[in-house]
Amino acid sequence: MRGRLVLAITVPMLLLSLVSIGYTRQQSHDVLLAAEISSDLRLVDQLLAVRAATFEERLAAELFVEGRRPPANMLAETEFGARLIEDPESLAEASERALAALAPSDRPFGIDELRDVRDDHASWVGDLGAIRRRLGPFYDRTTESLHAVMDRVRARAVELADPDLIAASTSFHRSVMVPGLAGELVAAVTDLWAAEPAQRAAYQSAVARIHALYTDSVDRLSSALPADAPGSVRDLRERLQLPADLRAVVESVLLGELSGVERPAGQPIEVAAPMLRSLDWVLEVDELPLRTAASTGTAAADLAADARRQEVTTAVVLLAVIGLCLAVAVLLARSILSPVRRLTDRAQQIGAGQLDVDPLTLHGPPEVVGAARAFNDVVDNLVLLEQKSHA
Repeated sequence: MRGRLVLAITVPMLLLSLVSIGYTRQQSHDVLLAAEISSDLRLVDQLLAVRAATFEERLAAELFVEGRRPPANMLAETEFGARLIEDPESLAEASERALAALAPSDRPFGIDELRDVRDDHASWVGDLGAIRRRLGPFYDRTTESLHAVMDRVRARAVELADPDLIAASTSFHRSVMVPGLAGELVAAVTDLWAAEPAQRAAYQSAVARIHALYTDSVDRLSSALPADAPGSVRDLRERLQLPADLRAVVESVLLGELSGVERPAGQPIEVAAPMLRSLDWVLEVDELPLRTAASTGTAAADLAADARRQEVTTAVVLLAVIGLCLAVAVLLARSILSPVRRLTDRAQQIGAGQLDVDPLTLHGPPEVVGAARAFNDVVDNLVLLEQKSHA
């Protein structure tokens, strides 16, 4: 009987443990995925720093190309220009510092590769096309690395099936495209403004195409941002709109006002000021992925914390249920086995001829109480028979 009781208690406990272990394992898996997303987002922050630094370095080189070089006083009015005038070496240092922060296996290109291009600057300085061919690939390769990491983040968010995390990762994925298009738009308008008449039609088409892509990307990003997005993200979404003076220049480009053959290259000079001020705007837009990545990281951290809480809760509940089952098993065993054992011991005594025994106590399960009462009656009858036989 004892073995059957143990089996009756053990089997449900074992099944409950298996179910709980499976659930706890799923929660542990979710915690691991959320941790991997957080790790990927830290890598994204580092890659974004590399991309921003190499973009600024290329931008600085383009500003000193003949025909695009702004007056020093006009350049000093912008935050980027003031930094460029005050400490031009800081741009190169920022690129190398951002690369050094990455593990070698995560770097989209090597520090030595970047230094080799700089050492050969005499062959490309002052040539806009050569600058973009030499420095542009660093930006492009960093963006490719970003896309690879973003794909991992997106896949893990989908696997976790958390709506908030999926929405945040979608916003983040789309936000990475916007800064590049903002920089391309400003560069295309500047190219048109500084171009000779034969090149202007192509540059005007480029401005129209990039402007359409930028507008579409901003609209898609805005639709992906959740209504309860952090205030910093919502504020930056408003800042994605073109500054008023840049928007006026773009509108004039789209109307063909800068494409006429009679306009001298680099004229009207009034265009230079909004284009320079737009550099600060482009660098501000470049911060967007950092903010959306922070939002994604918050969603991943919340999910991991929730999974950990559920994991702990499941373990506590499982231990409590196991403890309760054991307590019930002990009480049940005592309530059944003790009376049965007394009944067995008494039967052995009677079988050995010991009739002068105390009656069995009548407590325990009803079936056991009934058996004890019947046994007491049997003993009483045996005692009477023995007395009669002696008489």
